[in-house]
Amino acid sequence: MRVRDISVDGSNNVYLLAYSNGDVELGTLTITYDYNNGTGKFLAKYNSNGNLA
Repeated sequence: MRVRDISVDGSNNVYLLAYSNGDVELGTLTITYDYNNGTGKFLAKYNSNGNLA
C-alpha cells in the first residue's frame, strides 16, 4: 500500500487516500483487488478516536 495523501477535517476525522496492487487490511476490513498488473485506489476515513468509519 502506498499513501498518496492524508487530510484532517474540522472534526479531527482523518482521510487517507492510497493505492495498492494487492489486498489491503484496514482494521477488520479487507479490501481485495482483482486487477491484472494494475493498482486499486481507495479512500479510508478514520474518526477522531482512530476507528475506521
